Amino acid sequence: MNTKKHPFFQVGSTLPEDSPSYIERPADTELLNALLDGDLCLVLAPRQTGKSSLMVHVGTRLRREGKRVGIVDAQALVGHKDLGPWFSDAVHQIQRSMELECDAAQWWEDHKRLGPAQRFMDFVEDMILEEVAGDAVLFFDEIDAIVSQPFSDSFFTTIRSLYNARATNAKLRRITFCLLGKASPTEFVRDRTRTPFNVGKSISLTDFSRESLAPFRDVLGSDSDPSVDRIFHWTNGQAFLVQRLAAAAYDLDDDQRQAKQIDEAVERDYLDKRAEDDVHLRFIQDYVVDDEKTKAASLSTYRKVRAGKTVRVDERSPVQTRLGLAGLVRGERTDGEKTVLRVRNRIYEQVFTDAWVRQLMPVNWARRAAMTLAVVLIVGGVYAYWGWYPQQFIANLEAAVKPEEWRLVRQNYEKLRSIPGYTGRAAGALAEYWERCAGDAERLEQRDQALLLRIQALSSSPGGKRRRAVGQVAQGYSHLSATFRHQYFVQAVAFSPNANRVLTGSTDGTARLWDLQWGEVVQTFRHERSIQAEAFSPDGNRVVTVSDGTMARLWDVQRGEVVQTFRRDTLVRAVAFSPDGNRLCTGSDDGAARLWDVRRGDAVQAFRHRSRVYWVAFSIDGKSVFAGTWNWIHCWRLVGQNQGSSASRSVPGRLLGFVPTDPETVQAAWLVTATDVQTGPIRFDRYDAEPIEGDPQELLRTWQRKLALRLDNTGEWVYGREAIAPSQLDTAEPPE
Repeated sequence: MNTKKHPFFQVGSTLPEDSPSYIERPADTELLNALLDGDLCLVLAPRQTGKSSLMVHVGTRLRREGKRVGIVDAQALVGHKDLGPWFSDAVHQIQRSMELECDAAQWWEDHKRLGPAQRFMDFVEDMILEEVAGDAVLFFDEIDAIVSQPFSDSFFTTIRSLYNARATNAKLRRITFCLLGKASPTEFVRDRTRTPFNVGKSISLTDFSRESLAPFRDVLGSDSDPSVDRIFHWTNGQAFLVQRLAAAAYDLDDDQRQAKQIDEAVERDYLDKRAEDDVHLRFIQDYVVDDEKTKAASLSTYRKVRAGKTVRVDERSPVQTRLGLAGLVRGERTDGEKTVLRVRNRIYEQVFTDAWVRQLMPVNWARRAAMTLAVVLIVGGVYAYWGWYPQQFIANLEAAVKPEEWRLVRQNYEKLRSIPGYTGRAAGALAEYWERCAGDAERLEQRDQALLLRIQALSSSPGGKRRRAVGQVAQGYSHLSATFRHQYFVQAVAFSPNANRVLTGSTDGTARLWDLQWGEVVQTFRHERSIQAEAFSPDGNRVVTVSDGTMARLWDVQRGEVVQTFRRDTLVRAVAFSPDGNRLCTGSDDGAARLWDVRRGDAVQAFRHRSRVYWVAFSIDGKSVFAGTWNWIHCWRLVGQNQGSSASRSVPGRLLGFVPTDPETVQAAWLVTATDVQTGPIRFDRYDAEPIEGDPQELLRTWQRKLALRLDNTGEWVYGREAIAPSQLDTAEPPE
């Protein structure tokens, strides 16, 4: 047996920057790049997964990049119950770790007239950033020690405020923060009157891969492959367990480092013990069961996962978050590209068994008593409750199969849902009625009508069935993925530049910002009247909304506050941002496309047309504005000698909209008949184009291609419904 420990192994402690056993994971590069980009980063993971070691190693790499790094160990400050003393000691840690020359303690004392949050914000700006010439990064480690304190809300709102202030304070852009610990962002700010902690980039700290264990093979010897593979078999790459079992393998003689000996070590150190007998396992158990609010649900969910049942990952679930932060489960991709929960490794699976779940599952005596009473009441009143009275309304609902029977259906639905206990049955019967109508429409090949009827059925269904029915809307509409509801009609929709959020505007006077992944409202922007049009800024940080067509407001997405107002006396139907975000273009009923300065809120230029402007857009280079009327698209030059000059193209039908695809082209859609839509590119000629010479037939083809025009059977140019001579093609306003 070996008697001397190898310096490679350090079990259960933070690895120093020069540790040979530190293994880089994807999180190293991701965290480093994010902090270099100035992102606020969140490394939220279970205990003993290498968070602090990650911080030390990324901090070293940041210093090599010329960044000043400070570290606050929140675990060392657990004795404080008030924010002021806590920040005072944190400032001391920052001074020492960043090697600041200032007297932080004296400065803190001299500014005690300020509240602790404002004092810390001033310290960052007036002391750290005054002394540090370049960029700085502050790490707050073990933040779960802060979450449990009464001042938790104030601390996290202070960090968020410092980060958000970078939008208006260029000096603060030189510092960013990284929060590490065993916590969830939903725990950061518990006071519902405060804005949630909705900033930061999450860095996923994954377990070791099988390939990354090569350094352990080197230390354990050339014949250690069976033992290292067996270590991975039991641990699935969990960092602490890998170190612990590898250190145990090193204690064995070289010829004893085999799979059998690893199994014996696992049996001895883990499987023969109760969770309470091991510090690492006890922490997992305590974290799962200490929260009485989620204890029963957490144990129940874990039992399903352990049994191999499919439990889809839901990042909004406090139960799944708790199981994940305990380290008991993790998300894994399946063959169907779904992410489901799995027990983290075989050791946990063998220790935390069904018997363990049964032992810790709380008994809900109140629920048992209520269930017993409910059974007695149900048995006694079943005939009266399910008697003939409600059955007549159910029968009428089940007999209806046509949309024309809606009036009678509604009467029976209202009567049934008014009977206590029949609300869900009424909703289900109504949904089934709409489903029968949809089926009838499908048999008649009325595809669009069937879709609308199925959506009606979906909206009428009880909550649980509604979710299950989302994927059953219709086979031909498989891309329909979400529905966002207002109280009244939705009149405007805009997608964010990164396409992960959508803004909807309604006649109820609200524009709602939705998270596309979860279908939740992120922010609500309120007007006094209905929303007519809206748009995102190119960076997605601002939105503009037009209320009742006459007032436009520019909003800060993060804060939900108005930062600029634009007013007109005429109805505005369209709005668009320039690529640099400094200008707006609006289209109005008075036939004008107006250019606005975003910072001043003033109209700086107007382009006139003979009819209403329904659509506006900037060219992708920002040098032109496209304006759409009934069946015309007009291109207005904004820069150069030809500023204010225009060119126009018509489409053979009612224009439905367009999207710029290059500086001289838009992809347009138009309505040919009541039901047929066509799309195609509409090109605009160069404004400084030289005269074209050559073969007449080739010239015709060239002009036809460049101007997107066509010839009638007499050889005349056809522009919309009228023939246009070539000499008229440069006019600013074509006939309509």
